[in-house]
Amino acid sequence: MDSKGKFPMQISITNGGAMELIETNAFAVFQVMSNEFGNYEAKVLVCPADTSRSPAKNFTTDFSRSTISYFVSLDASSSIPQMFLSGDRNLTTNGIPVREGILPLTTNQIAGWTQEIHKSQGNVTMADGSVQGFSNRGLNAGLQNSGAVQNRLAIP
Repeated sequence: MDSKGKFPMQISITNGGAMELIETNAFAVFQVMSNEFGNYEAKVLVCPADTSRSPAKNFTTDFSRSTISYFVSLDASSSIPQMFLSGDRNLTTNGIPVREGILPLTTNQIAGWTQEIHKSQGNVTMADGSVQGFSNRGLNAGLQNSGAVQNRLAIP
């Protein structure tokens, strides 16, 4: 939030962000924030419950979509505190697991979680920095209360 209230995915790469990269490289947002992770390094980007992913050793040579567990929102805004910012990648829409890429998640879709990571539950970081643990029902309520008609999510 040190860039006039904008998140890295809303800032051009020429100004230290990832805006031009996010649609094809969801991990780019985390890469531009790598100095914020300190001693934890890239391993903090893999949820311990996500057994199908292994952490990268660093943010350069082996860092990719397959070494992170979390989606990132393209549209999150600090002025809309309940918008989704980031969260567990194991989402479904209308009962179908989502694939990597950009997911335009609207309030009229039925969202949920797969069994893969937290057994039909998941965690979402909100634009205000809080973290919410959601069941399938809670996830849909969170979308309805997000203050946005659409949440575009970059799924790794």
